[in-house]
Amino acid sequence: MTDFNRAPEWVRDAIFYQIMVDRFDNSTADNDDKNALTWGSAPTLDSWMGGDLNGIRKRWDYLTDLGVTALYLTPIFTCKSYHGYDTLNYYKVDPRFGTNEDLKSLVSEAHERGIRVMLDGVFNHVDRGFFAFKDMLKNQEKSKYRDWFHIEEFPVAVKRGQDHYAHWEGMASMPKLNVLNPETQAYLLEVARYWIREADIDGWRLDAAMEMEHDFIKAFRSAVREVKRDLYILGEVWTEAQPYLGGDECDGTMNYPLRGMILDFVANNTKSPSDMDASLCHIIETYPLYTADAMLNFLSSHDIERLHDRCGGDPLKVGQSVLLQMTFLGAPCLYYGDEISLDGGKDPENRKVILWDNSGWNIGLRDFYKRLIWLRREKDCFRLGTYKSVLVSDEQKLFGYAKIAEDTQALVLFNVSDEAQTAELSLEEVGQQPYEDWLGTGVKVWAENDLLKVKIPAHGMALLGRG
Repeated sequence: MTDFNRAPEWVRDAIFYQIMVDRFDNSTADNDDKNALTWGSAPTLDSWMGGDLNGIRKRWDYLTDLGVTALYLTPIFTCKSYHGYDTLNYYKVDPRFGTNEDLKSLVSEAHERGIRVMLDGVFNHVDRGFFAFKDMLKNQEKSKYRDWFHIEEFPVAVKRGQDHYAHWEGMASMPKLNVLNPETQAYLLEVARYWIREADIDGWRLDAAMEMEHDFIKAFRSAVREVKRDLYILGEVWTEAQPYLGGDECDGTMNYPLRGMILDFVANNTKSPSDMDASLCHIIETYPLYTADAMLNFLSSHDIERLHDRCGGDPLKVGQSVLLQMTFLGAPCLYYGDEISLDGGKDPENRKVILWDNSGWNIGLRDFYKRLIWLRREKDCFRLGTYKSVLVSDEQKLFGYAKIAEDTQALVLFNVSDEAQTAELSLEEVGQQPYEDWLGTGVKVWAENDLLKVKIPAHGMALLGRG
């Protein structure tokens, strides 16, 4: 049985895949928004494209072939906007995404394939059309829902620049819920329990967790774990997240600090190998192992530029970033389309659809992802191994670490310089040969004078393993 204070063990082994439901695949035009754009059109800030839950169900073969073991879906409940972060009805799947039964079928079919499903819980704020806020607008201070929100003064009006009530990120159309109000809290906790019971979901992502009171998140954990002991609770926290990871709130958070470290080291060239070494060691020292294993390690998402763009389209930098993501502590998460080099800057460009005719796909990159996913799932050192720094050279711009488990060991090496470099590692420290080239890139490896030497191309990498 899962320890209440620890993350579910399955998270450590998971390969997550984030899907923005409106942008993944469209199973039918029958439930499309009346103003939906043609599939493949350039996205705008408010355009629907037509993706739905059954579109995901169409692509089980694609997802299982890639090696995905967990889905993270953006919000799917009744809403005004295609992204779903403006909830109108928590108990109903938006008809443009499908039906409640479609969600149940998706989760059931996922479980048959060994895939978990995590939903996005937007419990910090709602749309102004939410029943409680509508009643409050109508009845003002006499509304029985007045304490469901953070009201500064009456009468309340929805308008730009208003200061009558708290809202999300300057959006008057998304009033902030008072999650510590007993009635509001009871309502939201029952929503969370309902979808575990009804659809057998495996996780909740708490959107805007960094804006929510800790007492609510503690109550949330108790409520959902009563229904499903191995449910994963992920918090959206953009900074170091120790206050949320004490064992009584979130199991893990979205690992923005790690993403920043990787991009600064690989893409921006603002972090030296010694800086990178110190940064990764800081993460390991900051979080207990069972917490570090449950962090969600991502490089792109619906909120930020895609990896392709952050690396300037450089395939070598993309490859190095992905290798680091896939081999460090924590659960890797792909943002739909990253594996085929889908591009996109800030919102809305980072929310393009996938063109399923394979046009423009980077098949080589997809094969690279598949290889790393397979290795992570098959080799215990990546999921269970301890981290050990083994190569730090600011002069050569070389960096590397070992992942060491009982029966397997991997060396993960990076060259961020503009020239090929020969890495030298102490055989006493990394162990004797033989090491296999787990990426199959033909990297040259030999032993000489008690040293393991590895020739790494400019902006290249090596993944050597045994066991």
